[in-house]
Amino acid sequence: GFLGARATHGQSDKQRSAGAIGGQTPGRVFKGKKMAGRHGNKRVTVKGIKIVEVDKQKNNLFISGPV
Repeated sequence: GFLGARATHGQSDKQRSAGAIGGQTPGRVFKGKKMAGRHGNKRVTVKGIKIVEVDKQKNNLFISGPV
């Protein structure tokens, strides 16, 4: 996981920083490096959603559930 830095030895504001993400020799970050960000744009099916209201005038769909 992302442990973070120790809160000692003069660390005032760097406990949550990522630190080094790669060396100087490749000069780039390798593919698959664990970093923060978006997890993708895949279509997901969610179960247990109820349609509360359909507004055809404004083209809105009101839903209730785990969204």
